[in-house]
Amino acid sequence: MIKMLIPNNFVTKLIGAKGGMVREIAKKSMGAQIKILSDRKSERELQECVVTIAGTLANRQDAACLIMEQIEKFKIGGYDFDQKVLNGPE
Repeated sequence: MIKMLIPNNFVTKLIGAKGGMVREIAKKSMGAQIKILSDRKSERELQECVVTIAGTLANRQDAACLIMEQIEKFKIGGYDFDQKVLNGPE
């Protein structure tokens, strides 16, 4: 299992609408199981939240890289995945 800390201000974006972003990352990493351990109270009190990634070594590494790439894109105000994924089905 891999554990990562991500800034709380990106949690909602990383999850995406109806979980679309996390599902897309899991799909692109060939099935890694991604869990974001966050709640509204801790988001206000802490600056970071824990993301756990399970699966094969390759799946975990791929998912971790995709998450880090996405966080960097959020920092500059952008998204990577298709807007339909981010906004949910029409």
